[in-house]
Amino acid sequence: MTRTLPPHLVELLRTCREFNTTETKPLAQQLGLSPATVNAYFQRAAELLGTTDRFSTVQNAFRLGLLISHAENLLINGNFVEGSQGHGPGNSLPWTSVVGWLPLRGGSPQWVMPELEGGPGAILMWGAKDTGEAIYQALPPIHRILPGRTYRFSAEYRFGPVKRDWPMVPRQPMFVDFVVRLSKSALENYTSPDVPGQVTTMGRLHYAARPAESVLTVPVAPPTPEKLESLRLRGGEHAVEQYYATMRAGGISHWAWEAGVLPDWTADSEYYVVTIHPTNDLVVGTDGSNKDAPLELAWGQIRRVSLVDVTDLPPG
Repeated sequence: MTRTLPPHLVELLRTCREFNTTETKPLAQQLGLSPATVNAYFQRAAELLGTTDRFSTVQNAFRLGLLISHAENLLINGNFVEGSQGHGPGNSLPWTSVVGWLPLRGGSPQWVMPELEGGPGAILMWGAKDTGEAIYQALPPIHRILPGRTYRFSAEYRFGPVKRDWPMVPRQPMFVDFVVRLSKSALENYTSPDVPGQVTTMGRLHYAARPAESVLTVPVAPPTPEKLESLRLRGGEHAVEQYYATMRAGGISHWAWEAGVLPDWTADSEYYVVTIHPTNDLVVGTDGSNKDAPLELAWGQIRRVSLVDVTDLPPG
């Protein structure tokens, strides 16, 4: 299967996604091409991608990362807007699918769907130094990290959510770091150490404690019968109990979003996988023992993740 597409085919397939159509006439008008040319372009794109219809041609090109140039985000679905809810507890991965992203082994990060029309989604995860959840993406071939190239990672992130009767039960530190790591294959576990040329840490984004006035409270209304049925279908009685507990506590508090950019980073090797996970550098212990900070897990949300090749971009 092709690893790239000619620019004229990329423009056609991008236009399909932008205007949500594969019809010849509107595409011809938008691109200033004849209908015959549009049809010929579709036929050539299908041949290169090994597809049989226009919809699958556009979808395959997108999923392979062929519609993103190196001047743009190398990560597929960096806004976490494309996905589908499955059957399981809440919107947790792997029951829910989010295009381009998978949960690290043993974890179940939650997909926070867009709150506003056209807005970004987010991923909610928890972590500490020795345990936690993570998401990763296997980069399409043309977007793999190459040695000698310089890259820039950015995202929006925040601490939370916290029930309003927390952090007393359980205690929670009011900060979270999001760590960005690169590797040649999916990490074995949350604590996989860096190995020169195999696994490396690109950097971390720090979200410190926010002052009280910046806390955003999301009210939780009493559930309707329809809401209760939906909760049971998605998460069973546990989801219903959590909802009632949150309602009694007066809602969920979210700290404000913060935008951050890691220092530009030059690759020492070729890397194929990007992993993102939260931490607070406190040892919790998965065996229930009383270590440095039992139960002090850092919850955080992250969205608008972007990885850009800035090697050939002008300074600034």
